[in-house]
Amino acid sequence: MRKAIRLSIPCHRCGTIAQRRPNHVSKTTYCSRSCASTTLAEAASARFREQAQKNRQSLVQPDDHLLIPTLTEPIHIDFEDSDLCDYTWTNMRGYARRRVMRNRTTKIYTLHRVIMERKLGRPLEQWEQVDHEDTDPTNCRRNNLRLATHLQNNLNHGLRSDNKSGYKGVWFDKNLNKFTAYIRLNGTRIHLGVFVDKLEAAVAYDSAAIQLFGNYANLNIIGRD
Repeated sequence: MRKAIRLSIPCHRCGTIAQRRPNHVSKTTYCSRSCASTTLAEAASARFREQAQKNRQSLVQPDDHLLIPTLTEPIHIDFEDSDLCDYTWTNMRGYARRRVMRNRTTKIYTLHRVIMERKLGRPLEQWEQVDHEDTDPTNCRRNNLRLATHLQNNLNHGLRSDNKSGYKGVWFDKNLNKFTAYIRLNGTRIHLGVFVDKLEAAVAYDSAAIQLFGNYANLNIIGRD
């Protein structure tokens, strides 16, 4: 049986000699998937840094705080955290984060958790979450960040995408031809009443939210059309 021809090719990343068939040789031959994925990740990171630098040069800074440029929307921070502008941050669904690769292991740092740890002067526990009080994840100024449990963090959110009443906790019952108010607590839906006016239903939701959730309640803007 004819023996397959193999060539000794140095890895494009680490220089380790790899055995490859002639039809598998390219300009960027790697000895392992790890070397290949690491190289691709570093190339992507370099592109991110280059684009972030361009965004930084064109960014107009406000007078009372700083903006960290990302590929999409900038992140707001306080002057005391200005050193964080030296890093390259990516904006993932509004949340700024950065990847640090050490010994082929990637660790992800999220900006709001980094700033909260500075604010508290200690590392965060794994169960501790950081809530943006105004529900804007790009606002990472210290007075907008607060500690929260998983439940409290989930409470502080705005309208659902399928909400048609314009008010949180209010939906129109076609059978009754009236507005129904409800609130959820620990996964249980609590009925708050039936109302002719959706504003009254919204007020009923707000009252219940304040009683149950306190400062973490995300209230309706009464009077909105």
